[in-house]
Amino acid sequence: MQYKKAKLGDDPWSEDLKREIANSPHYKTVKQWMQDTSIQMENTEYFKWLESQLLEDGSVWNGLLNNKEDIIRQYNNFKHLFTIAPDFAEEQPIMRVVDGCSYYYGPICVKVRGTGEIRVWDGMHRISILLATQQPIEFTICEREDGWQKLLDDLRLLYPTTMYQPIPHPDLIDWASYSHSIKEQQITDIVTALNIKSVLDLGSCHGHVLYNLKDLLRSATGVEYNPVRYRVLKLLFDKLGFESHNADIFDIVSKTAKRFDCVFALAVFHHFAKENPIEKFENLLDRIKEVSDNLLYELPEDGEEQYEWMYHGVDMHALIQSRYKTGTVIPISNRKMILLQN
Repeated sequence: MQYKKAKLGDDPWSEDLKREIANSPHYKTVKQWMQDTSIQMENTEYFKWLESQLLEDGSVWNGLLNNKEDIIRQYNNFKHLFTIAPDFAEEQPIMRVVDGCSYYYGPICVKVRGTGEIRVWDGMHRISILLATQQPIEFTICEREDGWQKLLDDLRLLYPTTMYQPIPHPDLIDWASYSHSIKEQQITDIVTALNIKSVLDLGSCHGHVLYNLKDLLRSATGVEYNPVRYRVLKLLFDKLGFESHNADIFDIVSKTAKRFDCVFALAVFHHFAKENPIEKFENLLDRIKEVSDNLLYELPEDGEEQYEWMYHGVDMHALIQSRYKTGTVIPISNRKMILLQN
């Protein structure tokens, strides 16, 4: 694969890696140096860790360090990196094959596992220094497990040019996606104003809407029919502790015994209308009303291609709104969202 530069962010996968680094003797020693650069070598977590590895295994890193002089030299090299940070020497990743396995060495080389987890191949010293001193962190993706690579390949087939929603993983955050910033802020304002703590999101796509609300919600359930988008949704929602379903929205709404503070049906009703008779749509609406007193939805406008997917001769807005007491129109670029309440 081609090596790729990426940046550590504030997404769930980046936060997992940060926590792992923060528990390392490398990071803990940098924090010790930040308080007192003259601390005795023997009192640093890094040296104590190297020494324990040497005593336990007779060497460190499969024979790279074999005696106390070696680990003292290694300690001094690490401390030198700390003194020059972040002006590290520019290096290119190097791959070495040992016993049939590929290993990568150089400036912060990482591997992405099938679930999106980021694991450091090499550069633990540098990344620990940068994290502890709150510097931007750029790493090189040198390897992707098959499951992750397959997801990327499937996403490229699904989105030849632009994704419907961004995906916050460092390996995907730079992919082109449509911007919905105004809409997202308005949704956030609604959730805040109504003190919404639980949401059923019908047609979640990659889960971006609920991801933006993660700090405001106690629980959430996302439903996505497309199998590729659902794989992204599940990976993200598993990280957030949210529930996800790869299913038709009618099946989930019909079967759920839960109640929610609000149901989101953003850009989904016209898809349902395209595939189902109006009687089934009315059943869906009745069930949504039983699930929650609040519904936030949007429909295509006249002139859009997707407008033709809806029931001809039927005022969809009137049909949906007839089940609620009040409605508020919220303009969003070329469409509008409607908040319905009982």
